[in-house]
Amino acid sequence: MAKELRRKSSLIRLLTTVLLVMLFSWPGPIPGTPAAAESPDEATCFLWEVDGKTGQAYLLGSVHLGTDHLFPLPPKIEEAYEKSSFLAVEINLLAVEEEELFSITQAFAINPAFQGIWHYISTEEYKMLQEALAEFDINIEQVSFFRPWYLANTVTMSKFIKAGFDPGLGIDLYFMQKASGKKDILELESAEFQYRLFSELPSELERLYLRDALTTGVEEIAEETNRLLEAWKTGDTGLLEEVLLSYKDKDTAHYRLYERLVIQRNRGMVEKIEEYMGQGTPFIVIGAAHMVGDDGIVELLRQRGYTVRQL
Repeated sequence: MAKELRRKSSLIRLLTTVLLVMLFSWPGPIPGTPAAAESPDEATCFLWEVDGKTGQAYLLGSVHLGTDHLFPLPPKIEEAYEKSSFLAVEINLLAVEEEELFSITQAFAINPAFQGIWHYISTEEYKMLQEALAEFDINIEQVSFFRPWYLANTVTMSKFIKAGFDPGLGIDLYFMQKASGKKDILELESAEFQYRLFSELPSELERLYLRDALTTGVEEIAEETNRLLEAWKTGDTGLLEEVLLSYKDKDTAHYRLYERLVIQRNRGMVEKIEEYMGQGTPFIVIGAAHMVGDDGIVELLRQRGYTVRQL
């Protein structure tokens, strides 16, 4: 038994440093340093200036995986960063130690007593998962003790990478590397918080999350993500909102999933933003999906009396 646990622990450590690299856009090399754009006539972008009773902040909606075409960033984004006192991100990936990540993976991403995934999903779902993992040269028997949500993220991120999107070219990672050693980097959440968030999903929502991952094809991901990246580059919040609304309005179960993974987090992040605005002028980088809609961070800040202007 002890030998088996040691074997599993070694595999957990390997997957923690490889698979979760993809899940959280783990730091990777960025080829060169993207420079600021030089276009004299800039369009609106996914950047907002916030003014209010506690001070000023800049909000940048991020994409966690990108392509070379996202760079160079518009000058107004780089200028806002330079004006800021410090950087705030969802998770400071540069500060998460391997041991911490290993520990929270054991706590939140593994089935009780290392039970196999087949105890938690249907025979059909198991076959689909087996085929999806095999496509990326992952043997299901080696990862069968992971939770459905974790395997869903593994499959989804593998598909994103196959579609040509690079976690090393995420906007949040770019600014974390830019700020490292030069500006303080504060967190709005934490790696443990995000793991716990997924681990506390009701079983029916966790399986829905897995089924969505298994039934979404690489071509579909490529087409939709390219549309969203173009929307990001032009500051088209309407397109992103349209995509999100189609997801959350799909059915009651999907709305409950959207509420847990997006809306509830928005409220918590707004409280952190207010706190950080009292400490200086933060440059805050958050996933773009959190910015838009009636429940988005931009609207929540306006409801609290802040003036929020898209730049």
